[in-house]
Amino acid sequence: MHTKNFVDIPFKNLRLWDAGVFWPDLEKKDNEWDFTKLDKYVEIAEKNGYTLMLTLGQSPEWAASNIYINSPYGGGVKQVAPKSIEIWKRYIRTLGTRYKGKIRYWEIWNEPDVWPFYFGSIQKMVELAKSCYEILKEIDPENKIITPSITGWKGWPGGLAWLDLYLSLGGAKYCDIIGFHFYNGDLTPPEIAFSHIKEIYKILKRHNLLDKPLWNTESGFHLRTKFNQLGAAYVARMHIINLYIGVDKFFWYAMDNHQFGLLYDFNKNQIKESGVAYIETQKWLIGKKIVSLINKEGIYICELNTEEKIVWKERGKKKIKIPEHWNIKKIRFLDGRIEEIKDKYFIITETPVMFSK
Repeated sequence: MHTKNFVDIPFKNLRLWDAGVFWPDLEKKDNEWDFTKLDKYVEIAEKNGYTLMLTLGQSPEWAASNIYINSPYGGGVKQVAPKSIEIWKRYIRTLGTRYKGKIRYWEIWNEPDVWPFYFGSIQKMVELAKSCYEILKEIDPENKIITPSITGWKGWPGGLAWLDLYLSLGGAKYCDIIGFHFYNGDLTPPEIAFSHIKEIYKILKRHNLLDKPLWNTESGFHLRTKFNQLGAAYVARMHIINLYIGVDKFFWYAMDNHQFGLLYDFNKNQIKESGVAYIETQKWLIGKKIVSLINKEGIYICELNTEEKIVWKERGKKKIKIPEHWNIKKIRFLDGRIEEIKDKYFIITETPVMFSK
């Protein structure tokens, strides 16, 4: 993460993952700690009013229960539980004590349902979660613990089964928030999130956890083609859909990642089209409520409590007649342009537009 560009795209919540501050970065050798970078994030957060969430896990090689598995993060990182629960407890207690009152949201693990991020049993993950929950609550009862966040890579359902079993094995007792991830791509538009998140709610209902907040702690898009064309559209549609479905917090991945959901072009030192759309979507949604979201033959009509309407087509485009009872006078685009309505017909595309009085 390039800290110098934090203020270019406004946000309130920052998840510290792929930020150079997970366990192997902090404790490269047994009980030898380096908090330089994490301290810097905390300083930036306090200065700018960001709420921090730290994702735990990924064992340093010296602490790993299996040193022979290969991690996408290199040789010093092992995606397994530590060889001793006491080492894990020391790690949790060290962080919880140092950042008491400064970091209040703690995510147990990143995407444990896929082997590049976790290779081990679900029962072991429950054991890690139990220790984490008990220690962090002891240090500060205001700490909030997030379940290991399952992945939903382009609608892949494997994480749903993992979450169900994790909760069944005792994980339900050691969380304040339910975490999940969801990604879109060329063949998987944002609208497939409706069915995926519906299945998560079914799992939570079975475990009597519907009272727990649901957070999408990592989400973005992966487009092999039409990146510029669809990037801005996906940013808006994903946020609208998550808000409508009842997701309490949505963490975009990422501002500066060049493969997923890129918002900022660091080579050109400027905000990308998708980043402009991210900023504009905030203006459309913050402080408002979604009254309804209706799908009419692939055309989505999202009505806000301000009587504004956001409209898009899932695929392709179609000319529609703007209903007279909408009493529309203006149209707002994701690049920030505002135009007066001059025709009762309008071509709806995959990129959302907002109609207002």
